[in-house]
Amino acid sequence: MLQDLAQQVEETAKAVVNDIHTALPGKIVSFDPEKGVASVQPKGKYRTTDGASMEYPIISEVPVTYPYCQTANVGLIFPVKPGDSCMIIVSEVELDEWRNGAESEAPVRYDLTSAMLIPGLCLGGGSAMKKAVESNAVVIASGNVEIVLGNGKIAVTGDMTVEGNISVRGDFDMTGNATVRGNQEISGSTTTGGKLTVKSGAEIAGSASVGGSASVGGSHTVGGNQTVSGSQTVSGTLTAGGISMTSHTHTGYHGETGGPH
Repeated sequence: MLQDLAQQVEETAKAVVNDIHTALPGKIVSFDPEKGVASVQPKGKYRTTDGASMEYPIISEVPVTYPYCQTANVGLIFPVKPGDSCMIIVSEVELDEWRNGAESEAPVRYDLTSAMLIPGLCLGGGSAMKKAVESNAVVIASGNVEIVLGNGKIAVTGDMTVEGNISVRGDFDMTGNATVRGNQEISGSTTTGGKLTVKSGAEIAGSASVGGSASVGGSHTVGGNQTVSGSQTVSGTLTAGGISMTSHTHTGYHGETGGPH
C-alpha cells in the first residue's frame, strides 16, 4: 500500500512538472513590427497524460524583447524574420496585467500563453562572432556593411550617409576623393593628397594644401596660406589682393595692356 501511495505521488508530481514551462527554443512563424509581437513555434515535443508524443502548438501574440527603452526612444532594433531561431521564455505569472492592467480572473502560472520571445538564438557561429572575439570588440553587421567598436576607435566598412551635421575636433584623414555640395568652413589647416571637388562655396580660415587637382564650382575664400602642388583651374573670377587676375591690366610705356590670356 505504501508503494502504491509513493507511485501515485510520483505520477502526480510528474504531471504537475510537465505542465510547468520555463524556457525552450523556438522558430519565428510571423512578426508584426507595429505591435511588437510574433507567432512562434516551440521546438521539441511534449507528452500527454496517456503517454502520446506531440508537437507544441504555435503560440501567438508573443511580445518580442529588444535592448530598447521605449520611454526615451533609445536602443538597438534589428529585423525579426520568419524562420529565425529564438529563445522562448515563459512568465511565472500571466501577462494580462502587464499588457493592459487587467487582472486575470483565473490566473495560471508558467503557461505557454504567457510566453515572451528573445530573438537571436544562434545555430552555430559566424564571421562577425569570430571578429568580435579576436578583436575584443563590438561588431554590428548588416550584409556588406560592418561597424566595429574596439581598441579606442570605430571602423566602418561600407557606404555611409549622414543627414545631420558632422563635427570633428581632431585630425581628419581621408584617402579617397571628397565631394562637398554645400558650404565648407575650415578654421584650421587642410591637406588633400587626392582630388578635391567643391560644387558650392568654400571658406578656409587657415592654410590649405592640395596635392592633386582642386575644382571649386562656387566662391573660394582663403584667409591663410594656400599651397597647390598640382594644377588649379578657375572657371570664374580669381581675385588676389583686391586685384582681378582674370581681367586686370597694366599701364606701360605704350599705354594700357590687354587682359590676361
